[in-house]
Amino acid sequence: YGDRLNGIESVQITEDKTNEMVNLIKENELVDNASVSIKGKIIYITVSLKDGKVTDAQSIAVKSLSSLSEDEKAFYDINFAFTKNDDDTFPIMGYKKSDATIISWSRVKGEE
Repeated sequence: YGDRLNGIESVQITEDKTNEMVNLIKENELVDNASVSIKGKIIYITVSLKDGKVTDAQSIAVKSLSSLSEDEKAFYDINFAFTKNDDDTFPIMGYKKSDATIISWSRVKGEE
């Protein structure tokens, strides 16, 4: 990773923190399953919905950020992946760069 991980020691995210994030996401009745993993300075949040719309997924993503401190949000990039069976508006991907305050969203097109 070169120098990109310099300073990670001061904002290390523990397994307890990732479990807290998963539990917060799973509190939403629209969520079927969720997982959080960290690779380098990227947090990967994967959510499977049993119901809901794209706006619900985006709302769940924003709420999940409340588990992180300002320092953690400023250090890590965050990648969201939402899936939902039998819904053409999914999957969607969201990405928040460490120096950004917004999440950029895109829909992943499946095979036609």
